[in-house]
Formats: sequence, structure tokens, C-alpha cells
Amino acid sequence: MDAFDLAIRKRFANVEHGPEDMHSYQDACVEFGLANPFSAFFIDMGLGKTVSSLTIIARLLLETFDDDMTLVIGPLRVVTDTWPTEIELWRHTAWMSHTLIRDDGKVTKEELAQRRTSVHFINREQVEWLVYFWKEKWPYRRVFVDESSSFKDHTSKRFEALAKVRNTPGMITRLHILTATPAAETYIHLFPQIFLLDRGERLGKNITAYRSRYFTYNQYKRKYKLRPGGEEDILAKIADICLVQKAKDHLSRAEPTIIRRKVGLEPAHLALIKKLEKDFIVTLTDGTEIEAKTAAILSSMLLQMASGSLYETLLVEDFETDDLKKVKKVHNIHDHKIEALKEIYEEAQAQGEPLLVAYFFQSSLAKLRKAFPKATVMDKDGKCIKPWNAGKIPMLLIHPQSAGHGLNLQRGPGHTLIFFDLIYSLEYYLQTIGRIDRQGQANPVIVQLLIAEGTRDEDVAAALVQKQDAQEMLFVILKRLIRAMRKAARAIDNAIQSSRAARTVDVLCESDTSDEL
Repeated sequence: MDAFDLAIRKRFANVEHGPEDMHSYQDACVEFGLANPFSAFFIDMGLGKTVSSLTIIARLLLETFDDDMTLVIGPLRVVTDTWPTEIELWRHTAWMSHTLIRDDGKVTKEELAQRRTSVHFINREQVEWLVYFWKEKWPYRRVFVDESSSFKDHTSKRFEALAKVRNTPGMITRLHILTATPAAETYIHLFPQIFLLDRGERLGKNITAYRSRYFTYNQYKRKYKLRPGGEEDILAKIADICLVQKAKDHLSRAEPTIIRRKVGLEPAHLALIKKLEKDFIVTLTDGTEIEAKTAAILSSMLLQMASGSLYETLLVEDFETDDLKKVKKVHNIHDHKIEALKEIYEEAQAQGEPLLVAYFFQSSLAKLRKAFPKATVMDKDGKCIKPWNAGKIPMLLIHPQSAGHGLNLQRGPGHTLIFFDLIYSLEYYLQTIGRIDRQGQANPVIVQLLIAEGTRDEDVAAALVQKQDAQEMLFVILKRLIRAMRKAARAIDNAIQSSRAARTVDVLCESDTSDEL
């Protein structure tokens, strides 16, 4: 066996699947993407949108002899682990060369950006740098934006940078956005994502005009509300460039069971919480006085207290520099959620089941680590993923914001997720659930929300239900509009074909008549 054969075998050593292993809904995604160079894939987690996207790239390279480089933008963990791993798992994609643009201590990101490979991966925080690094020499004609909801803010540097390239004619000839939560919080977040696709053709070029047309503004709550019929109007304008795929339509797996586990608090604890909520200031049992400066800070404090802690920000003098620096001191309010989690943990241990526990506040993490010394905190590099999937970690602690993307935690015995802290973000909530509720999960998924009774927890739980219902309605309406649009297109095609057939018959009849004469 020569060196070339050895190199080929080494390159394809990890290949597990071929195109014949792809599902029909993934094939449909590929065909839609090829036919619509600027389009949105609104696809549920776990349906394999990564391999569908890679298949599009591979087919373009093979079938069109187009050797333009492709740029994939996404969360750090996704572009570091998920996409590079996936590209090596499929026979029809493993041949493509790829580069992760990230300083690794050996090669600079400038050097990596100039490597000529089929695909370049970069995390979303580096988009602005990449745009200004290449300037008018931008080399990526094809761009895929994974978890495009991270471009929902039209004022963000990453959006402005990518929009600048998109607005330059000829720079980008194909762009696809991928997300399971296109408008998790508000339909306003749809505007920047769609703008990247069509440069304002469907929803307008100005977000102020977009807001005025489809929303009303409540100056007291400082919130925008959709006008009657606004939802349908928006979705009707974008339906032609959207592909919607829901897990329940393609997978036989049952929906996660959501358990809202109520945690009772002592009257004294509730009194402290209500005092802070009413007066924006509270005096703790040790005499410490803590004030919430703004409504946003108040909301965060109330959620902290619901979980059992409260931050106090202190100004401490640095004797070396004579400067004042902020230091956070944590006050323990109660341990009722910890006690409730201990009960769940004991039950899980008796059945040999590991627990996935989501926290949001660092004070909660400290509580959890103290109460459960055997618990493992999710690391940045994902080194604990394999032990978790092997059932060797009894409790894994994750932060929704950092662990919301690119983690596959579904392949082991763990199928129970506990939200120790509750947060308003539907995107983080659904993304966290999606870490274990996806293809490869052999057990029914159970999600438990620890809700402190009489606290802001109850408001958050209700808000998440409302937001999720709104998100589901988005998909329902969009799917209906897409079906109607395709039905109308088929009717037009049939009418054209019938007309052509009729004209052919007329021509043949005329020909027969002339022959007779």
C-alpha cells in the first residue's frame, strides 16, 4: 500500500454515513436550498440541518464546477465542533477541505483566513474582523449563517459588517440562514435576518418603517406589539424564501414532558422578595441594605432571590492603584430549591439516571457545587461530553447561554433536564432542551422547572409558555402559506401545460387539414 492509499484511508477513517442514509426531509432541504440561493431554513433542532447544508455545498462544488469558497458563521462551539465533526462523518462531504479561522497559538487567524480550502468556519464574534480583514477582496461567494437569531439585532457590529458585504453587488451570490427560533422574542427580530437574504425586498430597507407598518408602540411598557393581521402579513411576504421543518412532523419521538415543580418558600423569605419588588430596596436579616437601580436590575434580583441568593455590589479600594473596583458579595436568602433538587437527585441516583441541571446565576452555580460536590460543570472545550454520554457523570451543570448551541448530550442514559434558575429567553430555553431532546435520544425526555411559589419565577414560566405558543403559531402560519403558495404555483404550471397541449392539438389538426388539401 503506497503513501497515497494510506492518506486516503486515513482521511476517510471516521466516515460513518453516505448520502443514502439521509432522510427524505433532509433531501427536501437540499433541493430547496439549491433552488433558492437566498433562503431561510427554519428547522427544528435535531433534524440534521448541518449535513443538509454541507450537502448543498458539496453538490455545488461537484455539479457546477464552482470552486468558490464557502463561509460558515455560527456560535463558537458549533463551528469548532459540530460542523467540522459532521463534515467528516459523511462520505459525500468528507472529501471537502476545511479551515477553522481561530488563533490557536500556532497559526494566526490572518494566516488561516488566507488558506484556500472548500469551507471556512468562523465564530460570529469574529465576523466584523473578517469583513474588514478582506475588505473589497472578500473571497466568500457562499455564506451560511448558523443560529441566525444571533443576527437579530440590527445595531450589532456583526450584523452591520455582514450587511455591508451583502449590500455590495457580486460579493455574495448565495446566502442561507439557519435557526429553530427565528422570532423567539418578537417579530422585530425577523427583520435583520430577512434583510441579509433579500436586502430589504420583502420587509423594507428601514427597520423604523417596518415597525411603524406592522407594530404599535406602548411608551409606558416600552414594547412593540403586532398590529392585527401583522403576523400573517409579515409571514406572507417571506414565505417564498422559507423552508419550515418541525421535528414532530418527521420524527416519531414523543414531545418532552414538562413538569412545573413548585417550591414553597417561608413567609419571611416571601416578605423580603415582595419588599424589594415594591420599593426597589430591601434590608436583609443581617442589616445589609440592597437597592435595585433600574427595573431591569430589579427583575434580575427577583429571579436571584427566587433561586435563593442575592448579589450585593460593593465598591472596594485597590490600594495599589487607589482606584475603586466593583466586587460582588453574595447573600444567601434560602435553600428551598437546593432541597427540592436533592430529592430529585436521590430519586435519579436510585434509578441510575444522571441529571442535567441548567443554572443562570453564578451564585446558583456556587450553591449547586457546594450542595453536590460530585457534580461536573460544563467546560468550554466540551471535554465532558463523552463521559456524560457514557453515563459517567451523575450531574452535569450547564449555563443556557454558553451551552445552548452545538452540544450533543442525547446519546447516553441522561434524559432529565432541571432548570434551577428560570430565564425569560425562549431561545436559550429551547436550545438547552434541544441538547438532550434530539435524534439519538433513546428515552422520553423530562424537563422540570423549579418554580418558587409567589415569586418572579411564576411570571417567567407563564411568559415562556406564551412565547412558545407564539413561536409555534409562526411555524403553523408559515407552513400554511408555503403550502398555499406551492399549490397556486402547481395550478399555474398545470394551466400552462394544458394550454401548450391545446395549442399542439390545434397545430396538428391544421397540419392534417393542409395535407388533405
